[in-house]
Amino acid sequence: MKKIIMTLAILTFASLAKAGNEGPQADPSAPATVLAEYVISGGLFVPPNVPVSRHYQVLSNHKAIEVKYFRSASPEVQVIKTLTDAEWTQINELINSIEPGALYDANPDLPACQDGPTFSWIVNGSFGTITIAQKRDCKQMQRENSSSADGLVVNFLNSLAKLAD
Repeated sequence: MKKIIMTLAILTFASLAKAGNEGPQADPSAPATVLAEYVISGGLFVPPNVPVSRHYQVLSNHKAIEVKYFRSASPEVQVIKTLTDAEWTQINELINSIEPGALYDANPDLPACQDGPTFSWIVNGSFGTITIAQKRDCKQMQRENSSSADGLVVNFLNSLAKLAD
């Protein structure tokens, strides 16, 4: 019964959300916030039945979810997994150990491209929201003050995306 109610709540939220909506958005069926997310957004041409963006999120309620946004349909929300207490504690500690810092282009003289997808790795902690890495316009950007925590969070989020596929 709980699963049915949760599924209905997720579907209700999905029908109210707008396609292509950007930014951290937690599953509203539970009071949860987005701790970290990996976002893949479109490119110049995205076929009609392909998501415009995909958000792989770690939530404060120990859930890892995928939210797919479409141009002409309601978003789809899927629970990828429930994190163990150890996994959740580790990712939360990593996120809160990250120091704020801006992205920079390590190779500004290399040419940029257009119309490719954008990949962003974002964390939300006591410091606010920080993009810790991004691939955009054929450029790979990271923070000048990045630490091993950045890499571990990126790897964890990438592993969620693989689980969802």
